[in-house]
Amino acid sequence: MGRRLTCSSATFHKRRANCGGTDALPMTRLKELKHKKHRLKKIYAE
Repeated sequence: MGRRLTCSSATFHKRRANCGGTDALPMTRLKELKHKKHRLKKIYAE
């Protein structure tokens, strides 16, 4: 799997250890919040 993602096996296993225990739903929610934060920062900067 690491080759398909073009990262070393050590990097793959490190990332998997950090994020492997989370379900898809919290990760999706996290992405949405990051997107919203970015959008708000952009609006505030204008």
